[in-house]
Amino acid sequence: MRRLVFAMMMIFAASGAWHGAAKAGCAASAAGLSFGSAPSYDIQTNAVATAAGLAGLTCSGSFLGLLGGSYAKATITSSNHFKLRSAANEQVDYQLSADPGGTIVFQQGVALNYMNSSLLSLLGIGGGSTFQAPLFGRLLSTPNIAAGTYTDTLTVTWDFAVCDGVQVTPLICVPSYTTGKFTVMINVTMVVANDCRISAPNVDFGTAALASQFPAVTQNILVDCTKGSAPRMNFTSGSAGTTRPWRKMTGPGGNSLQYNIFRPDGTTIWEAPQTLGFQGSGALTPKQLQTYLIRVNPEQATPPAGSYSDTLSVVISF
Repeated sequence: MRRLVFAMMMIFAASGAWHGAAKAGCAASAAGLSFGSAPSYDIQTNAVATAAGLAGLTCSGSFLGLLGGSYAKATITSSNHFKLRSAANEQVDYQLSADPGGTIVFQQGVALNYMNSSLLSLLGIGGGSTFQAPLFGRLLSTPNIAAGTYTDTLTVTWDFAVCDGVQVTPLICVPSYTTGKFTVMINVTMVVANDCRISAPNVDFGTAALASQFPAVTQNILVDCTKGSAPRMNFTSGSAGTTRPWRKMTGPGGNSLQYNIFRPDGTTIWEAPQTLGFQGSGALTPKQLQTYLIRVNPEQATPPAGSYSDTLSVVISF
């Protein structure tokens, strides 16, 4: 008899506590996942950061401290089978997980319960009264792809049951569980941006007693850009701010030594309006040769002896 009275008192106390507890429940909420914008070479070198988003479920109430029979199961179906795809049908494989470390991974059409102790521990959640389901994405493949917008569409079916009151024991909720189902759609996006790799070695004319004695130098720039891109290349005007009739290297006492950069024909000055177009292949190691000729003005008066230099840039535009 004493044991029976004790059990009835426990249920009565729990029932009384329920009247002051926050009403529990789950509902559809904001959802989305974006990898942002990434240069094409970051895709190839696996340098894209893990994407963090929301899976479309928010639950509230006092159930998180003792989950018991509560659950929130997400079943995800990917229209592209977890591939981000462009309009040109190029694609990148990716992985979805419920935690940022990629420990608990989604599989196509398989339910995953967000309200399990292992996952909540990984997410650092416990004892709170509100839960918003996170979603994380990580690229799995490193293809050589063209610039553009890559997308996938996820259909997330949620099935939940939360204790709408007090979780007396892991299996007993007073007064009852609130249950429900709903579906949310999530767009997964990534913008791949044009990028280039370039190797532009310095030029050294060597030493000469007279300006007319410096030899012309033929030099190569190694460059490549995103697959399918149509970049154009040119040189800046350097520290003198001009390319015509000559660029200038500066030396002792502010004196200058005139020079210029030419197309391989040796006569066409290579300047901003004179861009050179080429086709990007996306090669990780640039191999496309862009040849130019650089020459000191042989007709100028020889400036005072010393070291003369200029700094200019190779500009790639799309």
